[in-house]
Amino acid sequence: MTNAITEPSRTTPVLMDTDVLVVGSGPSGLTAAIASARTGAKTVLLERYGCFGGVLTQVGVESFAWYRHEGTEDCEGIGREYERRAKALGFTRPEPQSISEVIDTEGFKFVADRMIVEAGVTPLLHSQVVDVIMEGNALKGVIIEGKSGRKAILAKRIVDCTGDADVAYKAGAPYTKRDKSELMGVTVMFTCAGIDVARFNDFVRNELKPTYADWGKNWDVITDGKEDDMFSPYMEEIFTRAHEEGIIPGDAQAIAGTWSSFTAEGEAMQLNMVYAFGFDCTDVLDITRGGN
Repeated sequence: MTNAITEPSRTTPVLMDTDVLVVGSGPSGLTAAIASARTGAKTVLLERYGCFGGVLTQVGVESFAWYRHEGTEDCEGIGREYERRAKALGFTRPEPQSISEVIDTEGFKFVADRMIVEAGVTPLLHSQVVDVIMEGNALKGVIIEGKSGRKAILAKRIVDCTGDADVAYKAGAPYTKRDKSELMGVTVMFTCAGIDVARFNDFVRNELKPTYADWGKNWDVITDGKEDDMFSPYMEEIFTRAHEEGIIPGDAQAIAGTWSSFTAEGEAMQLNMVYAFGFDCTDVLDITRGGN
């Protein structure tokens, strides 16, 4: 088997030229692009998938403000604006462990699109960065590929919000990476329908009574003690018991985690309860294996 091939040289057309190019449209990239455009800079937001929002719209992570409680000091800015805008449109529900709101993943697609248009950001979906354009040590642009083929985007400034530092890596920035056996575990987010919400909540509040002190099966948690008795939507002991009783077969050591909210129809959202080790999320073979 041949380990490598040599590609012929090619001429790549320039798709666009901009002041600021933000790569990746999760909450950080979306915020960076909106903030940039609001200052008057010509800004492009590049996303490899078909919608903006990153883990909020693609994965189902509903909230980034679960820490908000009475007496805490909250940050302001565009992050809070997302929550307010979504709530005004009916796209939120109360977050179970705090005084914040969770944001509906489908509704947030609309919120993101509206805020991008209002700010004057140029959106570009279905496009993935495959290479960078360098002049010496200076980053001048990126090469993208998609249904339109291979194109170049030139930019005075590039903001890497890919989550894996893809642009920085391709530009030759130094980095460190642990062995796969030492990498942080990955989770599979999912939802579950047909829940008797009233019965579930009664069971949780009156029998399970989960708190922040219960965390620890797959995470190292350090607190100063003041959070230990506070309610937290976390399940661990019940899964361990089910495994011991044979209800959950096989190895259930990685099953523990949290839920977020319930819809009016009885759907449990943002179930983050499967934690798996030995996956490298920069390896397409591992990503494929993890999804199966």
